[in-house]
Amino acid sequence: MRTFVFIQARLGSVRLADKVTLDLAGSPMVVFLYSRLKELCQVDDVIVLIPESHSNDPLADLLDNYSVRYFRGSEADVLRRYRDAADKFGAELVIRVTADCPLLDPLIINEMLSTYSSNQVDYMSNTSPPTFPDGFDVEIFTRTVLIEADEQATDPKDREHVTPFMRRNLSLETRNFTLRRDYSWLRLTVDQQEDYDAIKIIMNQLGPDRSFKVEDVITVAVNKVDELPNQLIKRNEGAQMSNGQKLWERAKTKIAGGNMLLSKRPELHCPEQWPPYYSKANGCWVWDLDENRLLDMSLMGVGTSILGYSYEPINMAVKRAIDNSVVSSLNNYLELELAERLLDLNPWAGLVKFARTGGEANLIALRIARAASGRDRVAFCGYHGWHDWYLSANFSKSDNLDIHLFNGVGVDGIPDALADLVVPFFYNDFESFSTAVSEPDIGVIIMEVCRSEEPANGFLEFIRQEASERGIVLIFDECTSGFRETFGGVYSKYGIVPDIAVYGKALGNGHAITAIVGTENVMDYGKTNFISSTFWSEAIGPAAALATLSEMENLKSWEIISERGRLIKAKWEQISKSESVKIAIAGMSALPSFAFSHPNSNKIKTLFTQAMLEKKILATNLLYVSVAHEQPYLEQYFEHMADTFKFIKKTVWDEEEFPDQLLRGPECMNGLYRMN
Repeated sequence: MRTFVFIQARLGSVRLADKVTLDLAGSPMVVFLYSRLKELCQVDDVIVLIPESHSNDPLADLLDNYSVRYFRGSEADVLRRYRDAADKFGAELVIRVTADCPLLDPLIINEMLSTYSSNQVDYMSNTSPPTFPDGFDVEIFTRTVLIEADEQATDPKDREHVTPFMRRNLSLETRNFTLRRDYSWLRLTVDQQEDYDAIKIIMNQLGPDRSFKVEDVITVAVNKVDELPNQLIKRNEGAQMSNGQKLWERAKTKIAGGNMLLSKRPELHCPEQWPPYYSKANGCWVWDLDENRLLDMSLMGVGTSILGYSYEPINMAVKRAIDNSVVSSLNNYLELELAERLLDLNPWAGLVKFARTGGEANLIALRIARAASGRDRVAFCGYHGWHDWYLSANFSKSDNLDIHLFNGVGVDGIPDALADLVVPFFYNDFESFSTAVSEPDIGVIIMEVCRSEEPANGFLEFIRQEASERGIVLIFDECTSGFRETFGGVYSKYGIVPDIAVYGKALGNGHAITAIVGTENVMDYGKTNFISSTFWSEAIGPAAALATLSEMENLKSWEIISERGRLIKAKWEQISKSESVKIAIAGMSALPSFAFSHPNSNKIKTLFTQAMLEKKILATNLLYVSVAHEQPYLEQYFEHMADTFKFIKKTVWDEEEFPDQLLRGPECMNGLYRMN
């Protein structure tokens, strides 16, 4: 039989970029493996199978430079790549190996071929179950089996991983090739940086002689196992992970914390299951990197996409701004239009400033307010960003931010000189507020108007009165609450006017724009104070904000989402009672949330999200309601939520100990308490 070794290789590995080209004993990894197999394998030929995409052209050039034979085929449909290669070369027996197993012993292939000849099976491997170290995987199958799999397999994962369909669905004569001792616990494949580092340690011990055998590798690996940094990684972990999860693991080694927004970290929702990345989004639908279409009944861009993702009128306004250049040596006139629009919405105000993020907008407001009051100290309630002034609250007491942000917020890197500059108070707590503003030199009060609960009778009025009588500047942080229940700040719902209001999130429907709107006598102090940044002057933010304000006004979006939010709360209550799964519902109508009333609430919350993900729904215990959440989508959400609550009641609700095996990963981390 014409027998070929096909080495599967590609560039663009998600967790370790271009790993097959990394140096191994003076050669690229794929060339190192090819040379060993070509020299020692008793086969007709060795061919490297690579994708035909342009992104893999550099790999083709590299193989050409080393006179390595290769075949180019489909990138995503690897099963078809194998079929096409077998057709081209007339292969009757295919030996499948991968380029990320560079220490593979060619003699294993020869011995397996000898065993195959004696038994004439359809499929042979050394992985079912494995006894060889991870990184010595070999599969052998006939052309007939390959054709049958290619003609019948439809699942994209089966076509990507080539052989699962064969093993699962075809009636095959099979045989497993084993070692006398089980070394499957050793990891000698290359999928992550730690793997490559481990392989280099082993190669340094093996020396320049490339004729080493599997026994030599095992001896070195066992002796050096305590020095190998990859041994805790699970076997075939990469094959079990989605493309997004692989990227996330890689991102955590390149970006401090993995990303730039805490609320989007998968660990906060459903670790190892929640999709970390998206490829596109539209309306209230999100597509992940594995082409799963997911209904977003959760964060909706962490509250930014109040009209829905990729909203066409806003896209058009932004594209016009881009076509005209979003920057130049001159100012863009759109910021003036936006300022006048915001002042019309806030008739008590006289001046505006712009920024691009909520944290920096609050910092600008704080700077101006301190200048206006002539005092440095700040009384605060709620969440206001990541800047030094806010986190310095934990200098005076390490748990000052526990209720406002989350437990254990550190103050590393924040100057000691900021200690005692900020004083927290609790929402709807008259006494704690009075205590805070009675501190010496309080010049600013900054707070969220409302979030998880409505203001108590007289609470906002009391704050406004105290601020006025004490000469304190009152800032309402409306970054989250703005435009959700009113056309502008939610403060207008309660008839209490601040000295400064800060808007963000929904203002640009996902595009970066924030605004600081204040009375003229206070904002005058921002004229001479140096507050300036290049990218605060670009045109995309104002263009998006103007279009968003126009659309919100035409649709009366705040009425739509408030009504839908009330419906959602009522339906949650109904499902909770129907399925006997008790929850505590909170939040403003346009931003409802719930908590499981159970000792194992956090694990149950994780299980809820995991179960909803199985139904292709992004769902947590928090929902930023959007205009895009139309009735058919809500009904779909409610139906699956009821089924999930039924499952929770049946499996965990009445158990004292949570059955951890129900979770396919760790329980979620506690996030911002204001969002839980």
